[in-house]
Amino acid sequence: MSRQSKLNIFVFAIFVLMLLFSYLFFQGDQKPDKRIFSLESHDVKSIKINYIDSPSNIHIEKSTGGLWEFRKLAEFNPSSFSYMRPSEWKIQNILRILATEYETQIPSLNVNPIEFGLVNPRVILELNEVRIVFGDVNPLIKKRYIQVGDTIYIITDRYYKHIIAEPLQYISLSPLEGKQGIEEIDLPDITLRKSKNNGSWLVDSMVKLSPDQVNTFIDEWKFSQALSLSTTRPAQAAKFSANLRTTDGQAYQFDIFLTQDMFILGVKQSGLFYHYPLDAGKRLVKPALENRE
Repeated sequence: MSRQSKLNIFVFAIFVLMLLFSYLFFQGDQKPDKRIFSLESHDVKSIKINYIDSPSNIHIEKSTGGLWEFRKLAEFNPSSFSYMRPSEWKIQNILRILATEYETQIPSLNVNPIEFGLVNPRVILELNEVRIVFGDVNPLIKKRYIQVGDTIYIITDRYYKHIIAEPLQYISLSPLEGKQGIEEIDLPDITLRKSKNNGSWLVDSMVKLSPDQVNTFIDEWKFSQALSLSTTRPAQAAKFSANLRTTDGQAYQFDIFLTQDMFILGVKQSGLFYHYPLDAGKRLVKPALENRE
């Protein structure tokens, strides 16, 4: 029997003994405190994910306004960060690790961390000043080893998949995530501009739009959610282009691509391509398409 197999059996025996101990001595209302972290998710201001031997490191910070912003995202140019937002869903899934409870804890001084995959780990997560090293999975109990400080813990493996996700999965699928509002949209044959006097929409269009249709059209842009993201430009030429300006003065330039079953919205400033179901995507440019189909 190999040394690694013996170690796995040893850890499994500790795990079983810990479960038995908990059952025998904590059957009443009293439960042992098995939380690893005192840090609460709402107090986290910085998230760093460091991949060993890879340039795809990620750094996300919470701004003074409470919005998450990229400081580093793999090999993306920092100049594009204001045109993309971190995925709130992805962040919340990562922060849930702070509430996890350990199955077993092992002082690292008593064992060799290399046996648990903790010396050259694939990924290290940092939440503020808390450093979490992710090691191997114990094949017998299907739980993962992590190291925090001088202690090795065995925890559920549900968090690891979120942390090692591709960098694109950290980007929100909503192109205007975090933006408070829209000031202007310019499509072929239609321009919508918010009045500086009363906030109403001024419409210059070959297609007649009612106030309700205008509001619906604006909401389609504000709340649009793509199915997926890519950095690969479609092979075919763009159907047409569009321009948009938000209330904070940021200008977006879009290229619109239509395939047989997909609507693709390309953001020139970020190099991202948002993929929508064809019908959902067409609602973003419906007035322009009505004059071109």
